Amino acid sequence: MDKPILTPGEVLQDIYMTPRSITKKQLSKEINIPLNHLSQILGNRRAIASDTALKLSRFFDKPARYWINFQNAYDLGMIRQKIKGVIPDDEPLEQSIIHNPHDKLIKIVFSDRQEAVTFFKNNLPNEMINLIDWDTLQLEGSQYIDETFKSSESDLLYTACFNDDNTRCFLYILFEHQTQPDKWIRFRILKYKTRIWDEYLINSEKPDTLPPIFPIVFYIGRSQWTHSCEFIKLVSENPIDLDYIPKFKHLLMDFSEQDKKIKGAIKAKVAQLLIQASFHKQLLNQINLLTQLIASLPDNPGIDYKKVFIYYIGATQTDKVLLEICSKVQQQKNNLGEKMLNAIESLELKGWMKGRNEGRNEGRNEGRNEGRNEGRIEATLSLIGNMQKNGLGWPLISSATGIDYQQYQQMQMDYQQLQSLTTSTNMK
Repeated sequence: MDKPILTPGEVLQDIYMTPRSITKKQLSKEINIPLNHLSQILGNRRAIASDTALKLSRFFDKPARYWINFQNAYDLGMIRQKIKGVIPDDEPLEQSIIHNPHDKLIKIVFSDRQEAVTFFKNNLPNEMINLIDWDTLQLEGSQYIDETFKSSESDLLYTACFNDDNTRCFLYILFEHQTQPDKWIRFRILKYKTRIWDEYLINSEKPDTLPPIFPIVFYIGRSQWTHSCEFIKLVSENPIDLDYIPKFKHLLMDFSEQDKKIKGAIKAKVAQLLIQASFHKQLLNQINLLTQLIASLPDNPGIDYKKVFIYYIGATQTDKVLLEICSKVQQQKNNLGEKMLNAIESLELKGWMKGRNEGRNEGRNEGRNEGRNEGRIEATLSLIGNMQKNGLGWPLISSATGIDYQQYQQMQMDYQQLQSLTTSTNMK
């Protein structure tokens, strides 16, 4: 059973308001925020946004960052609870990303509440943007998709309040990363919507109505989207009154064109460039822009996004591409943070180990035997040692190098034997 997570509203109520006998009405007046907004914060239905954090900091004499950190910590805790296995808290991050990397990258980036808010505000139609109170956006979950499409689809579900009242709506975003557009996605969305409503009915206390669901398809593929977004277009012509046939459409965001830029924050831009380049196999054309964007990410507490992006590259690219990427990234060392360079070492090792065996069979035993000269083994052991020092676990080390833990131990023994032979030879 998941441990309860302390909410920012509980911190505000129990630690700051109650001990000072401050009522909601008093605090609302003192810091000049609407009473219903404050009630939503205390009830965990509204996030503490930057402007609210500034007002709270002045009144309680605590830095704004104090309140923002509480909100971020809560958001991260909810991500771990609601999207199981995507951001593990009991194993290295790379162990999660290395399996089904497209899905993991999308969920790690877009489950970030601020990232999602910025993305929605920059990509939804203005009429929809103006309807939503974005400080109330909350992540609800994932995995409403069919089992057979889990390798080519990812999804995230959010709720938010409308501006005019406390009525909530669902925002359902389906990330479609098939190579070709699929007209039947409209039918699958209908199924996914009913699953969302089923879950809502189970978890709600005697609801009278269903909240609206606004479906969004974020498409990244090799070919431009050519199908209609209206469900009714899937139904054959017939004499039945149209009122008896489901009528809805989804919003389409087509990012199949490489020159189409995503509107959003840095992390969303990097994710789009990486996935798009992966489909078009042209990552090297974007590497200068990618390294600049990644380098500009701040080192905030929580998820290390620089490592997330580097691990994704390591899990999706060929050895030849990795070698060229590492070479170009090294040229920008002065612009990159130390954490990113540490993560890049894993890519350099993969390129070095497999690049030197190019044109040969790459079985693990053969690769190990080919490397049994003292200089190469020493370099390999040094790089693996650096990866371990920087917190990389064996799943990523093994995937990157082709060497498992037992082979690593054997290499250490081989190296000791070679050193002994060298010492004996020098003494003769």
